[in-house]
Amino acid sequence: DVTALTPVKTFTEADIIPGSFNKGYLSVEDRREFIASCVYRLADPDEIGSQKTLTVKYPATSIDAPTEQFDMSACCTNPNHAIIYAKYELARRKFSKHNISFSVPLLTTELIPTDIIKITRTRRSSTEDADRTETEWYQVTAIHHNNRGLTRIDASHFPVNGSSISEISNEVLNGTFTVLS
Repeated sequence: DVTALTPVKTFTEADIIPGSFNKGYLSVEDRREFIASCVYRLADPDEIGSQKTLTVKYPATSIDAPTEQFDMSACCTNPNHAIIYAKYELARRKFSKHNISFSVPLLTTELIPTDIIKITRTRRSSTEDADRTETEWYQVTAIHHNNRGLTRIDASHFPVNGSSISEISNEVLNGTFTVLS
């Protein structure tokens, strides 16, 4: 979707249990350039199925860069699907900088993994007039309910541009990639 997004829910400091917010930046290893190799299943009704591999990279990425393999053979039978997924993994690595987790009182809404949410928090400074409000977008990766009446939400940074359009989705659909095989 490369239209303006609307978050499923916006969380503020009033929603988040104090002391539960954690932000972890991705390591250098997790942010390095790589080549995405996707294994898919060729499904021709007249032949026995076989596995095929497609490799995708950014044009500037060295051919000697590390390769990461994504085995989609259990669910993917279309080479275009494999290419789109490889582009997604490359774009996600390029744009997503960190992950978060936080707890809120028990959620009874239909929030699910893959939903897009916004977090609005105030960054406090030792100087009163230096406080600033930050709003960032995230994609929910996991939701955990516990017996103390709390819900922990894990989410991955999901940056948007000034028009609320996903940087990752826009890159997948409009970015420049090289398909090697």
